[in-house]
Amino acid sequence: MRLLRKFFWIGIMAPVGVILVTLMVINRHMVGFVYNPFVAREFAQKIELPFFFYLLGALIVGTIIGGMATWFAQGRWRKVARKRSREAREMRKKADDLMQQVEMSKQVNTVPQLTSGR
Repeated sequence: MRLLRKFFWIGIMAPVGVILVTLMVINRHMVGFVYNPFVAREFAQKIELPFFFYLLGALIVGTIIGGMATWFAQGRWRKVARKRSREAREMRKKADDLMQQVEMSKQVNTVPQLTSGR
């Protein structure tokens, strides 16, 4: 497992990090983001940031939206898992109760019974 984790970080995350740093260095020029595209350019409110901020923002927003989509898509499986977990707890409790009854019946049967000695 440790080897797999090491491979993941070295084999996948290192190249991704290098690509992100390269994109940040290459895309340093300022780009304006206009809030309302229907207003004339000279009156439009905008924010100017280096382009790599927009790239990172899109990456972060995409990750969040993808995570939420996955979370909602797996909702029914989490519901089934909760239901089966609850059923398993109930069955364990019933099994423990039955084992306790069996133990009690064994104790009752081991007591010597008095018989009439005719």
